[in-house]
Amino acid sequence: PSAREVAGNLREVAKPWFILPLFGFAIIAGTHFILNAFGALLWKQQGISENIIGPLIALGSASEAIIMFLWRRFGGRLSARYLMLIAASVSAFRWGVMALEPNVFVLVLLQMLHGVTYAVGYLGCVHFIANWTHENIAAETQSLFTVGQQLLSVISIMGFGLLVSSFGVQSYFAAAGLALVGGVCIWLSLVMKPPKSES
Repeated sequence: PSAREVAGNLREVAKPWFILPLFGFAIIAGTHFILNAFGALLWKQQGISENIIGPLIALGSASEAIIMFLWRRFGGRLSARYLMLIAASVSAFRWGVMALEPNVFVLVLLQMLHGVTYAVGYLGCVHFIANWTHENIAAETQSLFTVGQQLLSVISIMGFGLLVSSFGVQSYFAAAGLALVGGVCIWLSLVMKPPKSES
């Protein structure tokens, strides 16, 4: 964006096209906190041993680290919001398959997607904020986004806890639905304000 298009104060940032994608990804991020909180428990209920659960969790973290490392090679090829939309779509797929109680081989593949579902989306948010805000409010905007993400994560974990007690692993269908809601928020922002030279 040109200098004239960049928000110089928080009032200019408080517009639907700007808030929607950040809110949408905050919802998506909340579904990842669900995995952190309940994933091992649900895998244990599926009969997966602790010797497998540990590496599965580590694989997700490794996938995220790889994306962070490789970001410079592909991060600028798509607009930030398109990257966030990809994260939303893949998240919905990931949680939907997770709800079907897949075998360990499929879980390995799903955990390898963590770099796409979380890291790509998060970095997309960071670049979206950097692209559309002046440097004097970018850090403050990033902090507000982080606070919102944490709040939605807490709400997601509490709600998911209630679902797990009744539906077990099929509760991941709710996570898939939330990821789709997040994707719709991001898509609406793109409709309101196309990215143009955002990346």
